[in-house]
Amino acid sequence: MSLGTGSLRRGIALGIAVTGLVVVVGGAVYAGLGGGAVFAERQDESDRLAQTLETAKANLPSVAPVVPTDVDGVDFSRTPAGWYDARTDPASIVIPQTTFPTPEIWSTQQQLTAVCMAKQGFWYAWTFNAGDGLGGIQSDAAFGADGRPNAAKVALDGDWVGTYRWQDAGCQGASVHQTGMDDAH
Repeated sequence: MSLGTGSLRRGIALGIAVTGLVVVVGGAVYAGLGGGAVFAERQDESDRLAQTLETAKANLPSVAPVVPTDVDGVDFSRTPAGWYDARTDPASIVIPQTTFPTPEIWSTQQQLTAVCMAKQGFWYAWTFNAGDGLGGIQSDAAFGADGRPNAAKVALDGDWVGTYRWQDAGCQGASVHQTGMDDAH
């Protein structure tokens, strides 16, 4: 079989194109394999976190609301309309469509924290939307003029220094622990 000049040129062009394609594909495969290890590692980490979150969601503790007469000195009238506090029945909490990665876990943590704070005599309220699309928290916790935390701040965050332990991290640490999220950050 004899190839004419046009057929030969097309054959060479096709050969160059195929070779170039192989190089490009080879380069992409190489780059893909090189980046693939990093992607696979991140995917494994993401999968582990997703499994932790699913396990935590399936095992969320129940939270009993406090009756205002059960706590002394907590002024629940400061809770803004549409916000939740220790008196809120968890069954009435509406989990919105949100960008929060784990709204069920976060709301349970907030409710556990609110009840813990109320039992210690402090007000704590929370919402999914504080007007900026982000969750909001209001409480008695504050720093004094001397820069030291008040008793409510210590109740909320604890007074731990150094290595974090949930047992030393106040109501927040306890709520994170109760929802199984100790190592999720």
